[in-house]
Amino acid sequence: MVVFSELRVTHDGEKLIIDTFVNNTPGDENQKIDQIWLDNKAPVYVNGCPHPTDNAVLIASIDDEVYREDIEKYQASIIDESLRKGYLTEVTYGRYSSININSDMLHVYVFTSGGESKECECTPAIGTVVNIYPYYQLSIYYMREMGESCVPPREFIDFLLKLKSVEIAIKVGNYGLAHQMWENLRRIKEFPTRSCKCAHNGVIS
Repeated sequence: MVVFSELRVTHDGEKLIIDTFVNNTPGDENQKIDQIWLDNKAPVYVNGCPHPTDNAVLIASIDDEVYREDIEKYQASIIDESLRKGYLTEVTYGRYSSININSDMLHVYVFTSGGESKECECTPAIGTVVNIYPYYQLSIYYMREMGESCVPPREFIDFLLKLKSVEIAIKVGNYGLAHQMWENLRRIKEFPTRSCKCAHNGVIS
């Protein structure tokens, strides 16, 4: 079984960190990582399991002739045989023109081989990540405003509902809805402009 020990975008939005490994559960002793793909579109489904779209890019791959064309096309890193049980890599902002790691919802797909086929386990494994830090900053803004007025701002309630809807959609695997909710959330990322005289004027110091 594939596990992500770390999957996050750094606070400055400059790096996506992917740290994944094969957890040797019974039947997976010979399972190894073959490829890692990155996508910013909602998955397509094959036999009920999420797969990358045509927009996906290859981040890393084993050095196999079968994958040579994709390795050269995307200038993918080569996964050494000694690292096929656990692989750490970073994707920098701007590396792929079609993917914005700072603002897109990102799906990481890990393709493996050698493990037993299991009825309740999808291949490839999928991990989903977004840069949540700008929204953390926005929540601090709202909480400060609430401290001044003692009333939860209407926009704060709307913000929390949108944020929670993204989280729940990802957890239940409804990635199409997750993308839709994420786009709704992105529309309110900027600090609201108030006509009243606020002490901080919408700026976090």
